[in-house]
Amino acid sequence: MCTLLAERVPMVVCRSKTYVLFLPAWLVLCLSPSMSVASNSVSFDYSLYAEALKTCVDPSGLVNYKKLKSNGAELRAFVQQLARTSPENHPEIFPTRETQLAYWINAYNAFALKGVVDNYPTKSVRSIKYAYGFFWRIKFESGRRKYTLRHIENEIIRKRYQDPRIHFTLVYASMGCPRLRREPFLPERLSDQLDEVARSFIEEVRNVRIDEGDGKLWLSKIFAPSWYEGDFLYWYSLKFPGSRPAIRNYLALYLSADRKQWLEAHPYLKTEYIDFDWSLNDQALHSAF
Repeated sequence: MCTLLAERVPMVVCRSKTYVLFLPAWLVLCLSPSMSVASNSVSFDYSLYAEALKTCVDPSGLVNYKKLKSNGAELRAFVQQLARTSPENHPEIFPTRETQLAYWINAYNAFALKGVVDNYPTKSVRSIKYAYGFFWRIKFESGRRKYTLRHIENEIIRKRYQDPRIHFTLVYASMGCPRLRREPFLPERLSDQLDEVARSFIEEVRNVRIDEGDGKLWLSKIFAPSWYEGDFLYWYSLKFPGSRPAIRNYLALYLSADRKQWLEAHPYLKTEYIDFDWSLNDQALHSAF
């Protein structure tokens, strides 16, 4: 039940003869089960996805969709792996909150990549299936069940785990989103990785900008009341009972010391929200940023 290592060769037994098949490493992984065995424990294997990200995502989080479409064997194999196995049909492989949440975050981002590749070339996911149909209409298979991206985000990730840091991990294949990391989210490092992406997103001036001259606090749409502000405030109120939080209280948890100090010294800044950029996070359309 374990994933075959690259140096191992699958064997096919036919009657009295044994034939040795020499296959590409990605195909060996694709044909084998989606689990790896280490230290006598069974875990889900993200090596195919890691290779796809390393190959097709640059350091600024932009994706080479052209390359991914023509030479995306690892992504295709990983999507097949997701189709076979999930926390729903193999809960024994995902015994903790961290193993489950890491799976769903990686699955969401991999499915988003696959959805774009299947419809590439395009300049925006909003051009796929009309408006928000990319999220509401296209279905992806996970653990022998089919889900839309909207269902994975809202009914599984947000509802079950209630950690607002996930909003810095889910990438809608759009420039207004967090940067796509060049590595998977892993259960054993998940809390640190979530803090890293939260701090990185909030520290970027394209997402959180203090305009001292106009006395305004400009924020990504992710923090807007019509988007996910409620997730951040609900978590904060549970973490700090008795508080009556505003979004700036959550931002202060991750802002650098000087920006945090300035924000606290100016409590009456007017909050404005930056228009969300739905253009595709494609290397062919944008320079590194």
